[in-house]
Amino acid sequence: MCGQAARDWFASDSDWAVQLADYAPTLATGKVFAAELNLRRQDGAELICETRSKALDDGSTVWIFMDITERRQTQEALRQAHAELKRVVSERTHALVNTTKNLDKEIQERKYDREHIYWLAHYDPLTGLPNRSLLAERSQQAIAQAQCSNTPLAVLFLDLDHFKHINDSLGHKVGDSLLTHIAKRLSQTVREYDTVARLGGDEFVLLLPRANAAGAQRVAGKVAQAFNAPFQVGPHELTLGCSVGVALYPQDGRDFDALVQSADMAMYGAKRQGRNTYRFFTSQMQAQSMRALELENALRRALERVHDLE
Repeated sequence: MCGQAARDWFASDSDWAVQLADYAPTLATGKVFAAELNLRRQDGAELICETRSKALDDGSTVWIFMDITERRQTQEALRQAHAELKRVVSERTHALVNTTKNLDKEIQERKYDREHIYWLAHYDPLTGLPNRSLLAERSQQAIAQAQCSNTPLAVLFLDLDHFKHINDSLGHKVGDSLLTHIAKRLSQTVREYDTVARLGGDEFVLLLPRANAAGAQRVAGKVAQAFNAPFQVGPHELTLGCSVGVALYPQDGRDFDALVQSADMAMYGAKRQGRNTYRFFTSQMQAQSMRALELENALRRALERVHDLE
């Protein structure tokens, strides 16, 4: 480029004017001008050069150029590759975050479904009390603990007196609301580790681990007190009692079904005694129940024979 006009190094007059305004004042002070310039070759191809320039004492100017076009192209390619990688990482990260959120949501939904299915299988949907299935599980655990520690256990079977009259006269909606009120009161009569369960209809069972006859009698009395105050169901002030049967482990039954059956018999004994009271299971009750069953079967067979004769 020796002897060549500086203007020839630039692609356009505007580029030349900009660079001239930039380097001329620097050269005029005797300082070295250093810059990275976009120039062009003699064949017209553009290139990027690191440029050093200094004005000499004889009025000429020395220019040193280093072609860094390939280096800058490589750097630009790396910059674009880095930007593309950053974009891809950002997209993948965003997709991963969304996938994680969706997975967490699905896990929570499945957990909720499992818990909901478990709740439906083990709790009464009306009152929220444990149902027969959960009562059986807890009873088996309580009986096993009573066996190991040689401690007592009591089961109370409750049946509401004349509840059918309320359903018939006021409707099942009022009856259902009344059952929820009763469930709350019953739950307040027992200890934290006791269980109040609804078997269905107007039948409830109280499972009392470590409760002997005196403890069961005390709870039966608290149940009676709970029914002394009327129940406010909407505009209706309702008063009713309940008949309670008590069975004790192990003398009245050594498993869940036997204990509930014994308590059920005792409850019917309370109803025969005038209702709104409690009775403990006795062997006489079982004998009476067996005689009643035998009589019922005998009457049924007699009716079948009369029917056959006709």
